[in-house]
Amino acid sequence: MEDLGYTKLYRAYSQIGRKSKTSPVAMFKILVYGSMEGRHSGRELARMCRRDVNYMWMLGGEPAPYYDALNRFRSKHLSEAIEELFYQFRTGLQLFEKMTA
Repeated sequence: MEDLGYTKLYRAYSQIGRKSKTSPVAMFKILVYGSMEGRHSGRELARMCRRDVNYMWMLGGEPAPYYDALNRFRSKHLSEAIEELFYQFRTGLQLFEKMTA
């Protein structure tokens, strides 16, 4: 996840208006990790960011987002960049698989 190009995500995540406390990259990581664990609810993910060390680590010292910020991010900002990010992620996994085979 660290090697992905987040340019398109940053473009979709406009800083006009109130500045977000949690970066779009951290929000993306939370959503991906939560999905891998079968957690899809914004409320549950926000709670995990305050209680689970794995989510706290992904935040890297940033404050835990509120559920409405996660839901708004998922519905408004992520849709513009999700296909490219998952393509990069999949390509990276395939490369890693070839290197370890």
